[in-house]
Amino acid sequence: MVDALHSEVEQIFKEVPKTSRILMFTATMPGKIKQLVQNYLSKNVSTIETDMSSIGHQGITHQYSVVEPIEKLDILLHFLYERIEQQGIIFCKTKAAVNKLGKNLAKNKFSSGTIHGSLTQGIRDRVMGQFREGHIKVLVATDLAARGIDVKNVSYVVNYHLPDTYEAYVHRSGRTARAGAKGLSLTILQKEEVVDIADFEQELGIKFNEVKKANSDSIEENNTLLWARKIFKTKPNRTVTEDFKSKVKTIFHHLTKEELIEKVLANHLNHLAQTNHRQPNLEKNLKKERK
Repeated sequence: MVDALHSEVEQIFKEVPKTSRILMFTATMPGKIKQLVQNYLSKNVSTIETDMSSIGHQGITHQYSVVEPIEKLDILLHFLYERIEQQGIIFCKTKAAVNKLGKNLAKNKFSSGTIHGSLTQGIRDRVMGQFREGHIKVLVATDLAARGIDVKNVSYVVNYHLPDTYEAYVHRSGRTARAGAKGLSLTILQKEEVVDIADFEQELGIKFNEVKKANSDSIEENNTLLWARKIFKTKPNRTVTEDFKSKVKTIFHHLTKEELIEKVLANHLNHLAQTNHRQPNLEKNLKKERK
């Protein structure tokens, strides 16, 4: 944000009378802001800092979970479904990742929205307004959003990708536990990233607790519940003719509601089993092709 508004901020400083008393509030002091201080504030500037180890993370529980890349989305969906009535923010490293994850959440009928730097200010304002008012439960964002979100009801933050800097983690996790509330910051890691956790702990003075990822049975159950929600939320296809619907009804007319549910569920689980059976073979073939 400093990069985007640097020239405007400099122009404001130039217009401020030399006798003015200036107070600057900032969560961090990167190089660009330090340069502004040196260029435009008094040489006798006073700096007041808070102790991040005792103040910055109050009320936040820091957790991480280790997953395989192929199961990352399923683990996230499991986490979100358990908190389907809560508001939260998911942070990704890139705009492309935000867009892809946003589409997956919409596909699974989560009340969600996306925000990143390539969107117009009008779109970002509209999405943020919907999130602030509670119409959107899950916000997927790049770090652009980490510094400007002040929503009291954010129950959790998910780092879908580990941030590149300690400051970015502070900004991300700080979106929860606002106004004295409690909050959760969950980081989803791959095995090779686990070694970085100790550095974050030491630098920020916090403690991460590892939480075991959901097992395969729990994931399968969760995905089936998501599938059922998608059916429930699907709008009727108005282009289907009454004659065609009548033919379909004839096939099912002798079934009770309970019998129909059992058959549809069994069909779905059989399809999942066949898909899961093919997946390992597909991975093996891909590895052979790479060799």
